[in-house]
Amino acid sequence: MRIVITPHRDAVEVKPGERLPTEEENRAAIAAGRAKMARDLLRRFPQARIVGIVGESELLVDLPDSEPDLPSRIRASLRVETGPDPGAKPTGPVWYDAAPTQGDVDQAHADKAYRPTVVALVRDGRGRLLLVQSRFNPDEWMFVQGGIEEGEAPLEALARELREEIDVGADFFAPSAYVGTADLDAEEGRVDKRGFTKGKRYYIYEVAYRGPEELRLQAEELSGYSWVEARFDDPRLLAMLRTTRKAKRELIIGALIRVLAWRDRSPTGVP
Repeated sequence: MRIVITPHRDAVEVKPGERLPTEEENRAAIAAGRAKMARDLLRRFPQARIVGIVGESELLVDLPDSEPDLPSRIRASLRVETGPDPGAKPTGPVWYDAAPTQGDVDQAHADKAYRPTVVALVRDGRGRLLLVQSRFNPDEWMFVQGGIEEGEAPLEALARELREEIDVGADFFAPSAYVGTADLDAEEGRVDKRGFTKGKRYYIYEVAYRGPEELRLQAEELSGYSWVEARFDDPRLLAMLRTTRKAKRELIIGALIRVLAWRDRSPTGVP
C-alpha cells in the first residue's frame, strides 16, 4: 500500500506590522517540518518505508498491506494527513456527487476518455433491489446499465435501457433520486470498441419500480435476475458479490452504501 503523508498545518495569525517570513525562510521551515515528520514516522512506525518526496512537503511511503488500519494510526500519532499516491492507478470507483448535464455527456463523448453510462438502481415497492446477470459472464451481477449514445440525454438513456434490458415501460418506473457519478478505470487489456481510452463514467439513478415482479429480460445480454434486500446481510446479495469481479463489486457496494446512508438526499438531476 503506497500513500502520501502531508504535515497538518494550522492557520497562523499575522498581527499588524509583523514581518512576514521570506521565501527562503518558508522553504527552510518546510524542509525542517518534512525531516521531523520522516524521523517521527520511522521511529514510531518502523514497518513504514519512505520511497520518495512529492511536492514541497509530502512524503511518498510504502506500508504493509497486512495492516490496513496503519494510515489512520499514523494520522492520529503524528498529526498528519494521509492520502493515496497521486500517480497510482485507482483500484476502484472514484465517486462524485454532481448529477450530469447534457454538456457533461457531450464533453465525455468528445474527450473519448470515460464512456458515459447510465445505471438504474431499481427498487420495488418493498424496497428490494434488482440485480441482473450477464449472459457473457454468468458469475457477474450488476444493476441495469447501458451506454449513453451521442446526443442522448441521461434520463432518455435511462428509460431506453430499462425498456431494452427488462422490458419496462415508462408507466412502471420513475427516477426518484440521483445517487452519484463513479469513474471506473478499465481493466488491463480491455479495449473499448467505441474508442474510449480509460473506462466508464457511471451516472447512477435510483428508480422506483411499480411493475410486475416477474420480468422479461433482453436475451442477447442477460441470463437471469434477482430481487435482493437492500442490506448487506441478505444472503443472495452476498453470494452475488462474492462471484462478481472486484471492480463491479466495489461499484455495487459503493452505490448501495450511498442509498442506505443518505437521509436527506436531494433529487438533483431528476425531474
